[in-house]
Amino acid sequence: KHELVLLNEPIVVFGASPTDTSATVHALINLIAPLRYAGDYRPYFTIHDTEFKELTSKAQAPSRVILGVTNPYFYKALQHWPHVIILDSGEDRRKPLKLMNPKEQKSSSLRGKPGLYTKYKPLLSRDKLYKKLQGKGERPGEVKDLMVRRHLTDLTHSLVIPLEQFVSGLMPLQKSICPFRQPPLLQPFQPESFLATAKMEGEGLKSSWKDLYRRFMRSPNFELWFQTKRNEANQRLEILHIQELCDADLYSWMAGKHEVQIVDLLLWIRDRFDVLDRVGGHPAMRDNLKSHIDTLLNMVPADLQNTLKPAFKF
Repeated sequence: KHELVLLNEPIVVFGASPTDTSATVHALINLIAPLRYAGDYRPYFTIHDTEFKELTSKAQAPSRVILGVTNPYFYKALQHWPHVIILDSGEDRRKPLKLMNPKEQKSSSLRGKPGLYTKYKPLLSRDKLYKKLQGKGERPGEVKDLMVRRHLTDLTHSLVIPLEQFVSGLMPLQKSICPFRQPPLLQPFQPESFLATAKMEGEGLKSSWKDLYRRFMRSPNFELWFQTKRNEANQRLEILHIQELCDADLYSWMAGKHEVQIVDLLLWIRDRFDVLDRVGGHPAMRDNLKSHIDTLLNMVPADLQNTLKPAFKF
């Protein structure tokens, strides 16, 4: 199930009650923690939902969504979905789901055997530790649940760490930051460059990990993760750029500059306050920028100063 959720595969969960389906759907999207699940999910989906026709249509491939349903009608309406989970309606609901052959799936009712019905072949090996954690033992069910979640979190970390290391290498060098030009941005992410340099370690990651990464890097989960990392990196670059501007020697820069260039720099510095409001930064940065503005205003004729000063009141 971990890989299916990681890759934003469409999954439908059949249960006896909204409580059961809701709990399972929320458990599924948390399987990939600390990654945030970027796909759509409906813990309790009914025939009255506005997207009922769209999500049950056989004219197109199932959407990347996780549905929780209880109405037996859906069993036939969604039988074309590639991954189906049937929950145990009995008391032993902590029992791990068995991987079932889709051919065993009943087509008339929800009385099929509990399990995960899918043709999906995992790309990573199921390591011995995970099997042991799911196996029978003397530990209470809550403890085994916690151990399994911890194990899956570690597995997700093992997948994400190489990506984070690669992204850190996409940061421009600080020496490339010029205080009088736009700050540089994080370099583009090239999937094949990542695959050529990544090294995998950890239990369960010795199989077709490159194939898994290729599919993951085309998924909404990866898009959300990388968008977050890119925003964080670019904000960091903006802060570094403002720090470079704060430390800049304006007197050296102004040598031989015309009034229009000084005014352009004044407006440029004023815009940095908007950046600080957006990304944060040490309060001392604002004081340094204000000092730069005062310095530049004193370098232009008095009549121009009187025209500009109203635009630089903070």
